[in-house]
Amino acid sequence: MAEVQLPESLKVDDNFGAEIRRLSKEWRTKRESYRTNMPLTDPEEQLVSAATSGDLKRCRALLNRKAAAPDATSAGQTALFAAAAAGKAESVALLLAAGASPSISSTNGATPLHVAAEQSYGKICLALLEGRADPNCRDGRGLTPAALASSNEALWPLFSAAGCERVQQAMPLQSNSPERKGQGTCSSTDGFVPFCTSKMYIYILYGISHMDQQVEKV
Repeated sequence: MAEVQLPESLKVDDNFGAEIRRLSKEWRTKRESYRTNMPLTDPEEQLVSAATSGDLKRCRALLNRKAAAPDATSAGQTALFAAAAAGKAESVALLLAAGASPSISSTNGATPLHVAAEQSYGKICLALLEGRADPNCRDGRGLTPAALASSNEALWPLFSAAGCERVQQAMPLQSNSPERKGQGTCSSTDGFVPFCTSKMYIYILYGISHMDQQVEKV
């Protein structure tokens, strides 16, 4: 076979060709190192991460090309649960519209509605209730979303409209929740978190409540 002769304009000297080969080899080495140390994220993990951060564009892209199912799970939590826990109402609405189930619980038995009620996320509670989330299912502590919302005057109308009966007992409070600040809660050093009513202090620990004593309204 006759040797192909390149035009003079396309010829390069040996040093230039060697440099190109060196750079190409270096790039391939770095690429393989990156793939080894930083494996590509699974599409389901990507959806859970995007839902948690409120990246709606990324969520839509993954769902539209069916790279991940609406009920994608990572680390024992669905994308819907992760979005609810992070307070991302728009992510929750998007996932529900895509067909995500609000009934799938996390490893501790809590559903998205449990965490939304406990964190006082009203918009998310409303979206989940409209999406047929069960307000009376129990988590690993034996608590229902309705019970968690019973002591919250802002949330309770949503659950009442869903036909729930108010539970007359204290619920675990999230002291770091913005919606809970200024509600007259206090804490003790023995692990109990009291919820102050006008007539009594009701103490709860891990969902088990009891009445300590009658006190005067302060």
